[in-house]
Amino acid sequence: MRHCVADPRCAGGFTLIELVVVIAILGLLSAYAVLKLPSPAQATLPSQARQLASDLRHAQALAITWGQSLVVSASGSRYSIACRTAAATAPCDATPVVDPATGSAFSTSLQKDVSFGSPTTASLTFDRLGRPVDSTGTPLVTDPAASYTLSAGSSMETVTVNRLSGKVSP
Repeated sequence: MRHCVADPRCAGGFTLIELVVVIAILGLLSAYAVLKLPSPAQATLPSQARQLASDLRHAQALAITWGQSLVVSASGSRYSIACRTAAATAPCDATPVVDPATGSAFSTSLQKDVSFGSPTTASLTFDRLGRPVDSTGTPLVTDPAASYTLSAGSSMETVTVNRLSGKVSP
């Protein structure tokens, strides 16, 4: 029977050099993986585009339900909904419009360094029938679509409103 207690050549395990090499390789792989991860803004960009599309549909539904023209205004990293006319009758007697689903002002800030792309300021009006209209109230039928572009770094998402049908697509 052979005993390896006194003989270092037959001792089991890893050497210090082998452990250092493995740790260095794991460190390089993890650094590469961290560099490839999307930023928080890029990770939330699609969900924020879907939220904007949902809010546009909600504004369109409110315009139809209330029989009032509503304006969705976007600037910088915020968007809000207001009545197009300065009528002081409910439900357009509040500035900004109060969202009946939440009971709070219908105003939203984009999160995690997401902002509106070019143009940085845009507004869209829905008439009382839910159609996108221009500033005079004429339905927009000449242009194919109105769009909002959200950007975070080099990533972009576009929310489109068909000017003929009013359909909102993320």
